[in-house]
Amino acid sequence: MAKLSNLFSESTLSANLSYFDYECVLGRQALVPWLRRHVNLAGLRVGDFGCHQGGVLQVLREDCAIGSGVGFDLNRQAIATSPLQADDNFYLQEQDILTFDPQDYPFDLVLFRDSLEHIPSYFEALAKAKACLPLGGHIFVSFPPYYSPFGGHQQYANNSFKLCPYVHYLPSKLFFGLIQCEDNAYMSAAASKADLRSIRKTRLTLGKLEKAARRLGLAVAARNLFLLRPAFKVRYGLPILQAPIIGDLPVVREVVVMGAYYLLGKQ
Repeated sequence: MAKLSNLFSESTLSANLSYFDYECVLGRQALVPWLRRHVNLAGLRVGDFGCHQGGVLQVLREDCAIGSGVGFDLNRQAIATSPLQADDNFYLQEQDILTFDPQDYPFDLVLFRDSLEHIPSYFEALAKAKACLPLGGHIFVSFPPYYSPFGGHQQYANNSFKLCPYVHYLPSKLFFGLIQCEDNAYMSAAASKADLRSIRKTRLTLGKLEKAARRLGLAVAARNLFLLRPAFKVRYGLPILQAPIIGDLPVVREVVVMGAYYLLGKQ
């Protein structure tokens, strides 16, 4: 039964899946259907910035007949253990996206799936993605806004504070004193803490993303804001709830919208 108490429960719909398989399910059930409504994916060159194990690229390869897919991540272990079958057109690479030459990686579509909020230099990351695109190319960004109920990623905790909305509003010393992490099937306790710190340093909001897009000359080709984000349906069986009216209220949207999908177009 779908109920809000399922949120961040230990027993999830994806509990027995590897992270790669979870990425595939999320891509198939949420991300790809949304992208298909806005972009013809067949034949596209796709870059996944923050790919982890590349499950989304696998789905785009199998289901959408993209032309090529390259995933970048700094997690060497995730890349080394990925089941993705690499070839000349599809592969993962340990790479800092802020340092590579965009002329070496031409893409038609760049993905930041729940990764941009971990990059304090998010403006530079978007600029790098734009430089990889031709005119008419697109950047997809999904993320939970920082000031939303769980925008601090406190769900990483292994204690009751993972269920406390807005606990990340506390001062850093107190927040990290309360939020305890442990090794799990997806990441180590140290990696969880590092993620929490990157989120806190970046503090990506809807307003910040939209301002960065305007500065870079990127048009918002499509946008959906969610009170309950698509990933919650995949993991916890909760319904997807959109925020069509609240999404236009500048302050309110930052504290209640729990997930955002943006498609930015290079004009």
